Amino acid sequence: MGGAMYYLKDGLGSKKGCKQIGAFLAILFAVFCVLASFGIGNMSQINTISSNLDSAFGINPVVVDPWANERDAMQEYGVTLTKLEDVKEADCLIVAVAHNEFKELSVTDLKQLFRKCPDDEKVLIDVKGLYKIEDLKKSGIQWWRL
Repeated sequence: MGGAMYYLKDGLGSKKGCKQIGAFLAILFAVFCVLASFGIGNMSQINTISSNLDSAFGINPVVVDPWANERDAMQEYGVTLTKLEDVKEADCLIVAVAHNEFKELSVTDLKQLFRKCPDDEKVLIDVKGLYKIEDLKKSGIQWWRL
C-alpha cells in the first residue's frame, strides 16, 4: 500500500474520529483503481505522454500498446496505435508499461527499432525499469529509468 491509500488510511485515519473513514476510503480508492484499469488501462498515460511531446516539441510519437483496443484509443484519446513490428527509425523509445511483449525484448532487440545511427545517439526511457542496468550500460545507448 502506498501513495493515496497510505494517506487515506494512515494520514486521514490518524485524525480524531477518522480512523474508520480513512480505512474505508483507502479500500474504496483501491477498488476504483482496479475497476478503472479495466476501462482505461494505460491509455491515459499514453495520451499524456503523446500530448506533451506534441505540444512541447512538435513530436508526433508512434504509440505501441498491444493490450489496448485500437478503436477505443482513437475515440477516447485521438491516439493511433502502431504494431511493434512496424516500429522503425525511432530516435527515442519510451517504454512506459510493463507488458510481457516489452519485457521479452532484449536491449539488442530494442536497438533494432532505432534509426541507423551511432548507439550513443539512441535514447531509451525505461519508465518501468524493465531492462537490466548492466545491459543498458553495455549497449552504448543513452538511457534513463526509474
